[in-house]
Amino acid sequence: LYVRYYMRKKYYFILNPAAGQGKALDLRDSIEEIAKKANLDFEIYETKEELDGQVITGDFAKLKDDDCSIRIYACGGDGTLNEIINGVIGFDNVEIGIIPTGTGNDFIRNFAREELFNDIKAQINGDSIEVDTIRYRYYKNDYSQERYCINMFNIGFDSTVVEKAGNLKKLPGISGNFAYTLGVAGTLLEKKAIDIAVVRKSKGKGDFNEIVDDSNHAKNYEKHVLFDGKALLTAIGNGCFCGGGIKALPKASCTDGLMDVGIVKNCKRREVAQLFGKYKKGEHLNTKLGKKLVTYVQTDNLIIKSNGMGDLLVSVDGELERADWLEAVMEPKSIKFIVPKR
Repeated sequence: LYVRYYMRKKYYFILNPAAGQGKALDLRDSIEEIAKKANLDFEIYETKEELDGQVITGDFAKLKDDDCSIRIYACGGDGTLNEIINGVIGFDNVEIGIIPTGTGNDFIRNFAREELFNDIKAQINGDSIEVDTIRYRYYKNDYSQERYCINMFNIGFDSTVVEKAGNLKKLPGISGNFAYTLGVAGTLLEKKAIDIAVVRKSKGKGDFNEIVDDSNHAKNYEKHVLFDGKALLTAIGNGCFCGGGIKALPKASCTDGLMDVGIVKNCKRREVAQLFGKYKKGEHLNTKLGKKLVTYVQTDNLIIKSNGMGDLLVSVDGELERADWLEAVMEPKSIKFIVPKR
């Protein structure tokens, strides 16, 4: 006599009302109707403030029974997804999905048939795959914090655009995409370069225990340096896309155990304009200008510091942080990500 064992499954839908100017809230009725028809054990939770999604999903993961698996859907943008992975990473039997209602929705662009991510039935029917994350620690004055990134860090031009677009979206009548376009135009007019050093840690993966002071930085510099100098922008990613579909890191894969690093050297506005069309499509590495301006490497760890007196403005999955310096290591296959299917 054989008895087939079925693990119970619990579904949580986390709605972020701040994402996409409230688009996530429009999903509530559809989620309730479809989930009830499918006879799911489900809850819908609406976030109330920043990082609320991280806290509540962490609580959900801690309360699960051993015979119950959990599916958590981020109904928002990449920032909402970032909060949720930081809440549940390390817990077994937890799968994470995203129903995109944000401005950029860049992480889903790494998967075929993006349109299915908006299909709630396809989300429920989807299977999960193991994807990588980037574990990082950032330092600001005497403070440090460790977190996880699932898609991309942007420093320089891109992070300034995010900052400007965030301010513009608060104005009446300006949508997310239009705000981003205006942010690009304003940042291009300013065109401020950042002076940075990007170094691969000599000890590789593991704990954050190798702080680059002046002595060991000089000792290991030539051997481990990835870039040192003035840059227009820096993209460090697990995925390919940022800024609502810009394919900044065309070789990136969220399942290969490596982070891709693309650094565009400081250049003239004319060169930025010439490169941008190819950069947006992910074709810049094959151009003469791209080979001249872009440093592109793959690594499982790095340290990035400002060579100047100021700090770094860092966009992490579309959310802004300021840091004197940060270090990052890959965490292969650390999240079970739901890929929808019909």
